[in-house]
Amino acid sequence: NEMKRPISGIFKYIDKKPIASASLAQVHRGVTHDGVEVAIKVQHPHLKRMARTEVFIVEKLLAAIRIFQPDFGFQWLVEEMKLNIPKELNFKEEARNANRCRTLLQGFGDTVVVPEILHELSTEKVLTMSFEHGCKISDKSAIEAQGILARDVARSLSTVFAELIFKHGFV
Repeated sequence: NEMKRPISGIFKYIDKKPIASASLAQVHRGVTHDGVEVAIKVQHPHLKRMARTEVFIVEKLLAAIRIFQPDFGFQWLVEEMKLNIPKELNFKEEARNANRCRTLLQGFGDTVVVPEILHELSTEKVLTMSFEHGCKISDKSAIEAQGILARDVARSLSTVFAELIFKHGFV
């Protein structure tokens, strides 16, 4: 396994059913042996191989299009994919970005929570972080059930993104 040791020696409990799933990974709830509740993001298997195949296919498609349309100027897309896909697939990079976000957003107090990364329980394909209780930002009724106005959440989200992008240049 990715962790190079038995999972039972790392976590006291992992929920087999994911609490979230997306194109790159799925997230499971777990508990460490010292009782810390965590979110464990696990990359889908064979993703790097599939990504290399996709880049190859895009590169060949663009080459074929250029045969008929020599001015078709999208080769930059392949170069961007080659540069950025490996970063997207490396959860150590995501951990560094989370730490940077936490530092940059400290001024927001408890309005913005960036989970703590457990680096010793993380690899390129597994990212373990503190589990933060809450609701999805898209669940308006759950937000309002907590006594929070949806427009305040939207305003906070816009402010956070503006801070990261325009003040810190961090995208």
